[in-house]
Amino acid sequence: MYLSLLAALNRVPADLREIEKLVLGDASLCYRVLRLANSALQGHAGAITSVREALLMVGDDAVRRMVTVAMAGALAAQRSPALIAMALSRARFCELLAPALGERPAQLYLLGILSLLDVLLETSMSRILQTLPVSPEMKSALQGDHSALGNALELVRCLECCDWRQCEDLQHSLGLAEGAIASIYLDSLRWAAAMARA
Repeated sequence: MYLSLLAALNRVPADLREIEKLVLGDASLCYRVLRLANSALQGHAGAITSVREALLMVGDDAVRRMVTVAMAGALAAQRSPALIAMALSRARFCELLAPALGERPAQLYLLGILSLLDVLLETSMSRILQTLPVSPEMKSALQGDHSALGNALELVRCLECCDWRQCEDLQHSLGLAEGAIASIYLDSLRWAAAMARA
């Protein structure tokens, strides 16, 4: 179900009916989507009471972010909270890095989430990629190529394990400033911690 949901989220524009149907198929996920939507739209008159309303209110990119955060939360019951936080921080880091690379933020957000999906779902990345209709570029990046997408993912991995020499090399190859990377990484960690508490 989670793989089907990720496939639906990857379509541009997103098919809200399909996403709604999949979210409604998991009570925990449904609850989390509603909770996230209500906390994100606190200025909205009245509470959001249906998944469809939540999806319509927030817009395409926010739907992708909200549903993947909710999905990570639903998986957290069976997985380490640290692993969920790492997946969310990777997603946010890649999303914030996207403009500097000339890429779509939603695509890079999804790349970050997918990078730990094999661990979260306890299945091989090759099996996941067979069932997900993601671009060949994203598949290659997830398998460790040296494209801009692959290097963005490798950069966040190097930051996680404090491999500063490799970070510096990747920074230069991507044409990124050191201070900007540190700031984006800190922002992504803070955001992931906030989402994990939501």
